[in-house]
Amino acid sequence: MLVEGDKAAVRTSVHGVPGQQPPTMLEIFRVRDGRIPELWGLSCLRRS
Repeated sequence: MLVEGDKAAVRTSVHGVPGQQPPTMLEIFRVRDGRIPELWGLSCLRRS
């Protein structure tokens, strides 16, 4: 997780699909007044 100013970026891998590579996701959040008014996401779904 990276945090700078009012933004946080998180890179994650999701596991649980047998026989497949886990998808990788990148999400960027903007935080204001303790809430998330904006969220950007990107995922890479690989097939075996």
